[in-house]
Amino acid sequence: MVNFLPIPSRDAIEYEKEAHASNLEQGEAMEKSKISMDYEIEKLCAELANAEKRARAAPAAAVAKTPSMLQGSEILK
Repeated sequence: MVNFLPIPSRDAIEYEKEAHASNLEQGEAMEKSKISMDYEIEKLCAELANAEKRARAAPAAAVAKTPSMLQGSEILK
């Protein structure tokens, strides 16, 4: 006995075409969104790195100024 697969109707084929086109558009939109988020992440990482550098530089600058201030105040005593 031979089993025959049902032949899809024209409506089913059109539905599948539309669904595929819709999925393709949605995938492209998601890809654009991902690229945009990747760019934003890179910007935030660079901003974080700069903030960390500034945070480390501020105490170092304060330490560099402190000894000269102490020496000047000791001279006045």
